[in-house]
Amino acid sequence: MVFKILTQLMVISLISCSRQGGDVGVIGQSLGQQTTLYNSYGIATKNVFLVDRATNRILGLNTDTMTLDHQFELTNPSEDHYVAVDTNEKFVIDFSKKHLQVINLSGTRYLGTLGFLGTPVSASYNPTARIMVMQDDLYSVGILKFAEDGEITDSWLGGPLLAEGKVITAGDIDKSGRLILSASDGSILVVDIEATLAQDAWQFTSFASGLTDINWIAPDPNNADLVLAASTQTLGLINLSTQTLLDSKTLAGTMSTKSFGLSYPDKYDRNYYYDDYYDKRLTSGFSKAGKPHVIARISSSSTPVLYYAGANGKIKTHTLQNAPEGYYRQSYITPDSTELVVMLQTDYSKTRVLGVRLTDNLAIIDQTLDSSGTANFNNKILFLDFETGLGRLDLHDLKTGSSKTIQGYNFDYLRNR
Repeated sequence: MVFKILTQLMVISLISCSRQGGDVGVIGQSLGQQTTLYNSYGIATKNVFLVDRATNRILGLNTDTMTLDHQFELTNPSEDHYVAVDTNEKFVIDFSKKHLQVINLSGTRYLGTLGFLGTPVSASYNPTARIMVMQDDLYSVGILKFAEDGEITDSWLGGPLLAEGKVITAGDIDKSGRLILSASDGSILVVDIEATLAQDAWQFTSFASGLTDINWIAPDPNNADLVLAASTQTLGLINLSTQTLLDSKTLAGTMSTKSFGLSYPDKYDRNYYYDDYYDKRLTSGFSKAGKPHVIARISSSSTPVLYYAGANGKIKTHTLQNAPEGYYRQSYITPDSTELVVMLQTDYSKTRVLGVRLTDNLAIIDQTLDSSGTANFNNKILFLDFETGLGRLDLHDLKTGSSKTIQGYNFDYLRNR
């Protein structure tokens, strides 16, 4: 049984975009053109917001009723747009090159004034303090603080160099509202976001992590003291209070950004890991969807293993005997660590979704679906946007196998333009 895994830079942190997955080398989770079907706490949600390029609108879909409850016109429609939504679903954030706009669900718009020059690529969000940290493709880091209705009350823009030898390599906001960063010298930086806003300069403490070449940071959503940190070879669990490396596991593979050699659509061609010796592509997948985790094959022929932070301060390992063949696209673990859902690309047109009950490895979901749409899912439903001119959205109940479709919703809008 071969489990080939592709880490795809997929989405979001404010419930942020449609492609969960790798988020390697970024702050938070990568932005995309859909919000996820789970919130900043990893809990499954029913609403999804998406960028509809046929009409240059942001659409808000209620997956319970399959109705479009919100429609907002894009500004700067010629640019690429990415979308995220507040965990409490009070406002939507629209990102494009050099522009950021916050749209209250009542329709009020607030323009961001960060002054960044690049295109936003990732973001992290703390819903309690309503603070977002975003990063653009020029490695600028922006901090935004919001009022309850989405109005921007404070902001700051800084570069990726925090001190000599300390360049940001990855990061995320933890449960307590601190920004946890890894640096190029192997250190962990704990940033006081409020103090940084107040003093218009990075305010942080740092300590040696015991790891090198860290490119993935994932705070534990249930314990503010714990953070997973990964390099190309090692996964570590760090206690931020004691500043110690509690546990580590060796991962196979080396980072590569070259094409994986198959003529799959470009949207599946992302950063991934592969095994140098066997040249078996895709041995590790990283995900912050739900409870942060890593799926890896330690050798080219071994059964894949799931890693995540256990309650005892150790990295929990879980062998996935029932994992089918396919290229890893997305995965999600429920916050209570009881269910894993993995999406695999099995051929050019098919996606297979496997769900496993982690207490005993019982397969609880196994569905094969059309993969021509952009996918988004949690442990209950899978959503597909087929990005057609007139519009088509599919919703699949992963537990019952039932499905619903809404289509043609752009017809009246396009006819009346």
